[in-house]
Amino acid sequence: MSKVQATMSLNKKIIEVKATLRLIFLVCTLVTIASCSSFGHKRVITDSFNYNYAIGRAANEQMLLNLVRLRHFDVPVFLSVSSVITQYVYAGELGVEATTANSGGFNNDSAGIDSRLVYIERPTITYTPLTGKEFADQLLTPLSKKTLFSLAQSGWPAEQLLIMGLERLGPYTNLTIDTSHPENVETLIEFVEAIHLLLRLSYNNAIEIREANINNNSNKGVLMFYFSDDSSPQSKLLWQELKQKLNLDPSRNQFRVVDKVTNLQPDEIVIRTRSLLALMSHLARSVGTDNLDEPENQAISENKALHSKLLPMNIQQSEENPPNAFVSVKYNNKWYYISQSDDKSKQTFGMLTYIYLLHAPKPPATGPLLTVPTG
Repeated sequence: MSKVQATMSLNKKIIEVKATLRLIFLVCTLVTIASCSSFGHKRVITDSFNYNYAIGRAANEQMLLNLVRLRHFDVPVFLSVSSVITQYVYAGELGVEATTANSGGFNNDSAGIDSRLVYIERPTITYTPLTGKEFADQLLTPLSKKTLFSLAQSGWPAEQLLIMGLERLGPYTNLTIDTSHPENVETLIEFVEAIHLLLRLSYNNAIEIREANINNNSNKGVLMFYFSDDSSPQSKLLWQELKQKLNLDPSRNQFRVVDKVTNLQPDEIVIRTRSLLALMSHLARSVGTDNLDEPENQAISENKALHSKLLPMNIQQSEENPPNAFVSVKYNNKWYYISQSDDKSKQTFGMLTYIYLLHAPKPPATGPLLTVPTG
């Protein structure tokens, strides 16, 4: 075959290849357009779940890390996810290559197609540090009594919630956040028993806590404890026992809830709640203390039932990253975690996280922003 014939044969093949490529390109374009038209709503379902899971896991790890920090006398740090923006990029390449050669009188022509489709997801997550006076006030302000008792009455584990959230009930104080302070075990036992009486009366629908009638402006926003006069004889005995334990006027069935501990009036009952920071510091005592040189109250440690009620969470530590942990973080070359099988600790941790969400302020409108492109 002459060179002219070979060249004509090669050109013919190239024309055929180009026609084939145009057809392929047209088909790919139509398929891409059809797929892109239904791409958006499908990605929303998948990505909303993935980002929801990732943000929730990050929030759990942040809370656990701050508990560990408090246990080691470090300062807690909070970041809030301000925005999540995701970009989807499709890139395609399509090429053709043709060669011709003549060897021993035979043509050795070849043509090839090269194509590539690339999918890129580029999420950008914006974090806002929670700082400033407003956030500090939220951390240090006592929890709302109304919110605390509403949570206890709405199906949350009331005993855990009240023991976590109450600092004082009548003359009895809860476990202090000062780990070097010698605790009075008898006082703590009385504190837990008073909460048990309170809950038994609540389960019997014999008492309730609500805002006072606003007929008198001086009572606006005041919380009152009410005991039902129509209660059963058993509830009346429990009510008398509670009033005796809390040094309340035995002739009264209504008491105003106050924070003060001095100059109490006959119609007042002392109920103090912890602040969010105090609540976290309290639960931080659940962190393992293998490397902490501080005295532990031997009497409380030996009273397993009391210790379990006062500290209803167990945060363990390990040299290696624990497999299948509910949540785990690394701090000072050690891993701290809550076991997946420890339902009580998981429940307590969930209540703490929910209370934090109720009391955490909105991210500030101005201030430094840390924007991290993760793709």
